[in-house]
Amino acid sequence: MIKSMEMVKSTNDENAVMVLPDFMREDAGMGTEGVDKSSMSMPRISLMHPTSVPVTNGEAKPGNFYHTGLREDIGNEIVVIPVYAEDGFTLWDPSNDSNAPLARGRKNSKGVWVWDPSNTKFDVIDGGKKVTWDTKGSVAESKLVEWSREKGAAPPPGKKSLNFLVVMPELGPHAFGVMSFQKSAYEVGSKMFENIKLRASGGPSFALKYKVESVTTTGKNGKKFLVPKFSYVGVNDSKDMYTACREMYFSVRETGLYGMMADESDHGEGDATVVESKDF
Repeated sequence: MIKSMEMVKSTNDENAVMVLPDFMREDAGMGTEGVDKSSMSMPRISLMHPTSVPVTNGEAKPGNFYHTGLREDIGNEIVVIPVYAEDGFTLWDPSNDSNAPLARGRKNSKGVWVWDPSNTKFDVIDGGKKVTWDTKGSVAESKLVEWSREKGAAPPPGKKSLNFLVVMPELGPHAFGVMSFQKSAYEVGSKMFENIKLRASGGPSFALKYKVESVTTTGKNGKKFLVPKFSYVGVNDSKDMYTACREMYFSVRETGLYGMMADESDHGEGDATVVESKDF
């Protein structure tokens, strides 16, 4: 862990995050006590696409990761420690008129997945046709996440996701955020989760460190896609960092991440948006 006053450079040299010296750490939190933490949301770490708002605003570049709390482009490669993982569902407006989701899935007190809001109807334009989506009493009852057995059928409107609360150790123990894998990137998140389960056998997920980078890949249709790629880089062997991650884990274990995460944005095709090579 970095212990001196220095600027931690991202792969984009135009951006940096300041890390405080040790003598300031004993006063951590001073000056922010007057704000109720329940009104705050967990920041997101999102892979930027040409249509992402921070890109169009000039705050980030396509192909880089953006931290919504720091409001910083943190480069196209980051090291993370996975603290907590949670499933989720999101219902997007196919017209893309809004970056916010129509509804998000959560588990109720009985452990049943329900939409929030539930028993609500949304009139949307899907595939050029006006349709009505009803969230009903549960995610299963709504059938909004079920794949049709018809040949050539479109994917379901409800998207399953894997959400990881992570810490970026190179930026310090309080540099955290949520990474969500959904749509075409869901498989990437699933493989990462499986890797964590295997490597952390006998220990917690926050004993591990991973590198996540954005790469381009070519699909069967010949178009280039932007996707996140992860690789294991070692053990989280810093006692201070491990302790900070452990405390964070216990702070979210009971409540979960739902309701704490900042709103996510839809970039059209999620973390596998078709991009032009000139964007990189």
